[in-house]
Amino acid sequence: MWPSLVIVQGKPRHPQSQGSVETAKCDITDILVAWLGDNDTSDWTVGLKFVQFQKNSSLHSGIKTSPFAALFGSDARTGLASSTLPHEVLQQLQSEDDLLSAIESPVSNADKSLEEPTPSSSDASEVSTQTSPASQEDQVAAQLNSIMQNRKRAREAREEQAQRMVKRSKRVLGPVSVGDNVTVPIPHVDRGRST
Repeated sequence: MWPSLVIVQGKPRHPQSQGSVETAKCDITDILVAWLGDNDTSDWTVGLKFVQFQKNSSLHSGIKTSPFAALFGSDARTGLASSTLPHEVLQQLQSEDDLLSAIESPVSNADKSLEEPTPSSSDASEVSTQTSPASQEDQVAAQLNSIMQNRKRAREAREEQAQRMVKRSKRVLGPVSVGDNVTVPIPHVDRGRST
């Protein structure tokens, strides 16, 4: 399917010991295969950018937010609706040429009100071009505080997830002492196959 793809390390001998890594690999493969099918291409290297964005902007059950939001303090912005173009201009766009002319066209005096959008409740964190330096510093400080709070929540959720994993392991595997013989069942799928 991908003649230029070379697997360097292959499949780990005991993939069950690397559950999250194997799950991520399966997710990435599934998303990439879907992207290749949707875009009718075999250039998987181009699709990796989209797969990376999808993985980083999707909700992560462990940290209860997306990795992007945990790192940057807000959700990833995509599409024209999240751009700085006024809503009225966006509604009039019919083609890519309309978009290019809306971006490149000089703003007339009648349209100056469109040049400086009024902040809405969803854009409260946006920095306006007319704010004073002190106000901009306050907004940057508030955004930094938001980022730090998101990271703290993500860290706490990750620690809770680790505690749940340890609790489950103790329940499933039971206590052992140094020197005890331990047998670990190997799933049928992971057993070596002779040809």
